[in-house]
Amino acid sequence: MNHETQADCSGRSMSKHDQYQILDHIFDPVVIIEPDYTIAFANTNLVERLNMKRSEIVGKKCYELFQHSPAPCLEPCGPQVECGHKEVFRTGLPVIVHHVHYQPDGSMKYFENSCSPIVDDKGVVVSVLQVMRDQAEVKELRGEIEAIQSEYDSLCTSIPFAVSYLDRDMRIVFLNAGMEQLIGRKSDEVKGLFCYDVCGQYANDSSKRGRERICDTCRIDKVLIGGRIQTHERTIGGRIIEVTTSPVRDSHGDIIGALEVGQDITARSEAEAEMARSKEEWERTFNAFSDTVTLHWPDFEIIKINRAGCETLELSGGEIIGRHCYELFNGIDEPCSGCPLVETLKDFQPHSNEIRHEKLGKTFLVSAAPVLDAQGNLEYIANVAQDITKRKKM
Repeated sequence: MNHETQADCSGRSMSKHDQYQILDHIFDPVVIIEPDYTIAFANTNLVERLNMKRSEIVGKKCYELFQHSPAPCLEPCGPQVECGHKEVFRTGLPVIVHHVHYQPDGSMKYFENSCSPIVDDKGVVVSVLQVMRDQAEVKELRGEIEAIQSEYDSLCTSIPFAVSYLDRDMRIVFLNAGMEQLIGRKSDEVKGLFCYDVCGQYANDSSKRGRERICDTCRIDKVLIGGRIQTHERTIGGRIIEVTTSPVRDSHGDIIGALEVGQDITARSEAEAEMARSKEEWERTFNAFSDTVTLHWPDFEIIKINRAGCETLELSGGEIIGRHCYELFNGIDEPCSGCPLVETLKDFQPHSNEIRHEKLGKTFLVSAAPVLDAQGNLEYIANVAQDITKRKKM
């Protein structure tokens, strides 16, 4: 910018007055500073911000006005830059510095100063145009962002799950402390690496390359394409992990990555396996009895029957479950005479009795016993029917 005149787009020269008129309409505070630090121009925005007259600003030294100092600034304004004004005169190039400016009431504000050279027709720097941007809102916003980031980091650290954030290429963006502990690697160490190369099922398989190493149970592709939450199980370091993968979307709703949340379900899986083994063992034991063994609701409905019982009735389990014992064994619509289940229902004690089932043409020694819950309430009744027909004929 020429100190005296400046050509506009039509090629005509602009006077200093015209230039000042343009600067006066800039929203940010603007000053023009001479080589000796004297302020030659101050725009209306600065005048209003400082609540001073223009005549009280123009003619002052910049360090007197902004630093309340009798000498040029000594504090650094940026990396290896002590003063933007001095730097522009030294290099002839624009520079951006950050500076604390004192206000007339003694308070301080943080500004980003954009300092540009104004040159004469010979290209010599004759003054500096300084545009000042109040960074208070920026600093406040940055503080809010840092606070949110801190809360987010705290949440990710304290959450009792292993969390990883992956981009659309399945590169690791972030791991929380839980995931770091699970895979034995730090987030900064693996950031930018493909997840399948870091902790994948085939991470150590030298025979596979690139996406060949993606885990067999991985659901990320489905999440990135379909946008639906997916859950699967996989093993990491000998632990069984239930992984829930969710899409991460930008402000436009476009999928930009995936969030994987892993929960260690090893104990649960082991407990479920143990329960399955116990159930299997119980089923084998239940079916090993040669006598008919049934479990009943208090209304005499059969809820379970062993193999021997099915063979006695010549029916499948599906044809028996849900029907009443007296219907199946005796062909009647009420409890059999002398049925021990009736007595057990009265006093919650075991009872036995011989019963002749005419429908089957057999006599049974029937024993009934209550099965109670932890609070002593009746859950169901166990019933054992021993065929004693041959014994009775002897």
